[in-house]
Amino acid sequence: MPDNNTATVKFNVGGRAFEVSRSLLDKYSDTVLGRTVSETWQEDAEKPVFIDRNGDLFSQVLDFMRYGSIELSSATPKSMFDRELDFYGITAEEGSVQHQSLAKVTEEFSCWKSKCDMFRLALECYHQYGLRSGEVQVRICKDHALFSTDHITEEEREMLCLYLDVYFGLVMPAENSDTFNRNWFYVCRKE
Repeated sequence: MPDNNTATVKFNVGGRAFEVSRSLLDKYSDTVLGRTVSETWQEDAEKPVFIDRNGDLFSQVLDFMRYGSIELSSATPKSMFDRELDFYGITAEEGSVQHQSLAKVTEEFSCWKSKCDMFRLALECYHQYGLRSGEVQVRICKDHALFSTDHITEEEREMLCLYLDVYFGLVMPAENSDTFNRNWFYVCRKE
């Protein structure tokens, strides 16, 4: 017979390992998870309870159980999450399961687009450097097909410098600060 005082219960959900506090499961004793770990079900407290479900969604189900609500990422359809809650016998109150706001998703997309643009620009710098085998002047312009704007922010400039250095062994000489603001700059091999 298992020890009900065991502080945690181990799960294997879709191949992912989880360790959940017994106190959390006790709060949901009338659900599939609560019944699964009751003393009539579990024979070996050290053996993980296997559940053939999606481990990524299980992680979110646990967060929902902990906090009583959840803000799903745009990558998780609400219908999939609702299906998991239904499988586990967990009832969600109206409004307790929401998606990230459109503003937040837009902000994240903008950030990723900026990172992608700066990496593509660093790649173009590397390509031009390789063609000319020396210091290269790079112009930033709309018709370059990389950007929706002519202007690169200071944050994007720092990101570009990081990508040039880490991925391509190139740097922008310090004297570039004025010319960079006029949408062109030099790159050279890191010494």
